[in-house]
Amino acid sequence: MAMYCARCGSFNSGPNQSCISCMGPMANGVSVPADARCASHPTTSPLGRCVGCGSAVCFECGSMVDQRVMCFNCAATAATTTATSAAGSGGGGRKKSAGLFKKK
Repeated sequence: MAMYCARCGSFNSGPNQSCISCMGPMANGVSVPADARCASHPTTSPLGRCVGCGSAVCFECGSMVDQRVMCFNCAATAATTTATSAAGSGGGGRKKSAGLFKKK
């Protein structure tokens, strides 16, 4: 039975115990209908299910981002959120250490 991985959203055909993309357990996977099609391209089989919005996506409207399937809208939102967080931390979020020895 084909399933979408609950962890990364990848399409897995056959009775796998672990996901072919992220190696996560398929016990919590979501069943894929036999006639599954991309939400935007009804004649195309899906790459997987977006972990952001849950829509079925094909290679034309989604991709793997950090080993998770995402539609381009959710991927853009995630990239904007990440860039804003990094910019707001004032230097990449990493503090400079004082070193091993303190100067007197």
